[in-house]
Amino acid sequence: MANILTACFVAVAAHGRATRADGKTPYVMHPLSVANRVSAYTNDDNVIMAAILHDVVEDTSMTIKTLRHIFNDTVADLVEELTIPKRVKRKKKYVLAKAKKLSPMARLIKLNDALDNLDDLSTALWPEEKKAEYKKYLDALIKKLRS
Repeated sequence: MANILTACFVAVAAHGRATRADGKTPYVMHPLSVANRVSAYTNDDNVIMAAILHDVVEDTSMTIKTLRHIFNDTVADLVEELTIPKRVKRKKKYVLAKAKKLSPMARLIKLNDALDNLDDLSTALWPEEKKAEYKKYLDALIKKLRS
């Protein structure tokens, strides 16, 4: 059976050399940070693995089917619940993410994902207008997830 270390290896392999919006931090540091935050609230390995893998389907060529094969239904289902299909345009992704009804554990991951993104926003190499728009989205999402 796959474990948290396997999830780390899969996330590193899937995200490859991708970087965060600061242009230098390896992207994989984000899901690892989210998993670390989540682990403060649960010791459920499936939830922690899903936190580590929460972006692999949305941002890489990894599939839910592959996650289901490597891990288990619980991990794959959580990641699937958190994934917005690639065919959806970015602006619409924001709307869908805010509107989506999530299970309690997916909600825990999504909240910590949003908080981690908010923490990293100050170092993003984006125009101030884009940062302000994204901050507004994150603030609304966090407020919704906390209610």
